[in-house]
Amino acid sequence: MESPKLLKGVLKLFPFEFHFYFNTSLELVKLNFGFHLEYPKKGFILSHPNLERVLVSYIKELKEYFEGRISFLNPPHHLNLKPFSLRVLELLREIPKGKTITYTELAQRANLPYGARAVAKILALNPLPLLYPCHRVVSKKGLSGFSQGTLLKWLLLYWEGQYQKTDKNLLKSKL
Repeated sequence: MESPKLLKGVLKLFPFEFHFYFNTSLELVKLNFGFHLEYPKKGFILSHPNLERVLVSYIKELKEYFEGRISFLNPPHHLNLKPFSLRVLELLREIPKGKTITYTELAQRANLPYGARAVAKILALNPLPLLYPCHRVVSKKGLSGFSQGTLLKWLLLYWEGQYQKTDKNLLKSKL
């Protein structure tokens, strides 16, 4: 069976480029982002005319997020995941901005005490990293990976104030 076509919107907003993927109901199903270092170029690239209205609302939420007024984005979205994966992602929203926990701690919160690797796999496949802030989960040895790249994980944690607390294990992490 063929999967339904996704609608795509790209937002270039210095220093980021966001790739939004929507289902036909205009619910966000996937988000990727990275650096876009061309300044001051900005704008939308849309695969459907109705996406402009939707992306304008996302820009408002992104602004609130980066101004520190909200801890995560929460626009209309849809996740097609198994119940345990959904539970793990929902637990991410309980981690306060500026704080981190380990994969082991998250597994324990999900009632899977020896499931750190399973939790790490779920986070690696997180389709909506700014809605479910998986960058706040680190390994016991340091920063660890991030679906959008370790540098962006470090940047988000730094922005949230984590690195101002001088956690020596995190600072030892390799980028």
